[in-house]
Amino acid sequence: MAEPISALYEQCKVHHVGSFPGLKEQMRDWVRGEGSSPDRVDGLVWAL
Repeated sequence: MAEPISALYEQCKVHHVGSFPGLKEQMRDWVRGEGSSPDRVDGLVWAL
């Protein structure tokens, strides 16, 4: 489900306004297929 969202990031069509250190940390550290996806990343995917 997150593949279309990651494509938007690759196309520079998503921009974060403000500071989201928890989200950015989860986005940086999470490896797909290793455990469940983090809560903030799930929220981002559903919001977009």
